[in-house]
Amino acid sequence: MVAVDGTDSAYLHIRQAYARAPHAQLILVHAMADSAARIATFAEASEDGFRQMRVRQHEDALNRLNDLLEDCGVPQQQAVKVVEFGYASKLILESEIRFAADLLVIGRSNNAGFRRLFFGSVTSQVLAKSRCDVLVVPARESETFKW
Repeated sequence: MVAVDGTDSAYLHIRQAYARAPHAQLILVHAMADSAARIATFAEASEDGFRQMRVRQHEDALNRLNDLLEDCGVPQQQAVKVVEFGYASKLILESEIRFAADLLVIGRSNNAGFRRLFFGSVTSQVLAKSRCDVLVVPARESETFKW
């Protein structure tokens, strides 16, 4: 299973997972969160308009995942794509259980500041609660971990 965010490092995460298990089914998990700007836009939209925006966002995310799979050389039929609105750590952990994942590939958080201090990063939350092995991948291929 690969946790995929909206950053360029998602390519590296998929490549790492595929290199380690080229014959396994890959489960790509992407959580979409609403930004304050989007919420304000939604508040002005009708219920039908809101639903249409959500459908478009979902379709756009699926298309981006399809493009990533193609760029990484992963056959589409070898991947399951989970794209939902919600909290990333919750969706990742629920998907881990639902798909009985034996390895979870996730990116290292570069997030710093107030939010991370009090709530922790998605990566740290997943590491603390995951039931399977977790491979934490640096944001860039050339990056190394500093302990």
